[in-house]
Amino acid sequence: MKTLITMGKSPMFLLVNFIIFVNNNYLYDKYYKVSNMNSKTIHALIKNYRENQLNAISQNMGITDAHSVWFDLPTLKNFISRIESESSNINSEITEHDLGIRLYFAAYPQGQEWTDMKTQDPDFFLNNPLTDDYAGKQTLIMIPTLKMADDKENVYDYDFNPLDETTFSQRQGGHSASTASAVETMALNHGSLIPPANPIVETY
Repeated sequence: MKTLITMGKSPMFLLVNFIIFVNNNYLYDKYYKVSNMNSKTIHALIKNYRENQLNAISQNMGITDAHSVWFDLPTLKNFISRIESESSNINSEITEHDLGIRLYFAAYPQGQEWTDMKTQDPDFFLNNPLTDDYAGKQTLIMIPTLKMADDKENVYDYDFNPLDETTFSQRQGGHSASTASAVETMALNHGSLIPPANPIVETY
């Protein structure tokens, strides 16, 4: 007869904890949208974008615009970690459930505006993949969000700046002056665009 090694815990205790572990992971996946997608669905959605929005952009602007943006995992993890740590430094009651990330569609400027941007904000262009091939192309900018209630106790995910304590306060909607005038706002851009990067790596 084999002996079950429990290290001081009964088999029933271990079973209950295992069930709780599995159930918690199921609930996390269910409520936090950790899911899979059918590859045909992904292909259809991306195809719709390329045949409509991207095609309209290309025809109206006369450019071959980017259709994907890539970020390496360490950069994403570091961005998320910074949001959590900077927010907690200002308000220790903020948890990961209060935080999020909003992705803004954006576009790099062209011509003189592109030249002026590189001159005015050299740190933005330092040690990143942005080249003149990026001029005029669409991109993504990630901005941290924080759950806050308005004067009617409706809770929304507001854009905020973890580096600016004034953006942690309740707002009634719209753009706060402090965010608009902040010298430095925590954000993530610098993704690798395709094109100009080689599309050989894409599946869809």
